[in-house]
Amino acid sequence: RFWLGCGADQIPRTHPLSPWPCVPQPPPEGQERVKEDWEYYFPQLITAGFVVWGFIYMNQPYGCVEEWAMEEAKRRIVERETDEE
Repeated sequence: RFWLGCGADQIPRTHPLSPWPCVPQPPPEGQERVKEDWEYYFPQLITAGFVVWGFIYMNQPYGCVEEWAMEEAKRRIVERETDEE
């Protein structure tokens, strides 16, 4: 049986009640865990992605077409009123 891309029956769990079969195993006594290459830049890239997304989201001109249409209609009404005077 495979779950989340791992052979759930073949991987020992760190805790018997853990629902995740792919929990990383702690290193043996006296050894340190070595980080993989992607683990060094992943948090910075995720943070940068959220910052860029937030900037774009906060600076988008309109949320929907109705907002733009309402603003355009008000602008045209004001423009017509100033032309008539």
